[in-house]
Amino acid sequence: RASLQFAYLDHFKVHTRSAVSVREGQGVVLLCGTPTSSGDLTYAWVFNEYPYFVQQDSRRFVSQQTGNLYIAKVE
Repeated sequence: RASLQFAYLDHFKVHTRSAVSVREGQGVVLLCGTPTSSGDLTYAWVFNEYPYFVQQDSRRFVSQQTGNLYIAKVE
């Protein structure tokens, strides 16, 4: 007996994002703009270029519900 679950993920929109201004020491949220999907997803943000990813720590958090990147204290 086997269990099979189908999943899909629409394409992310490819567009230039507006610059985000924030003062040093403040927090900021970068919105993911998650496409329509079904099934389990794991979100990660690319740092500068693939395959380097933002490392989560006490300042940086990637929501696995929305895909948004939260930075608690900008340096």
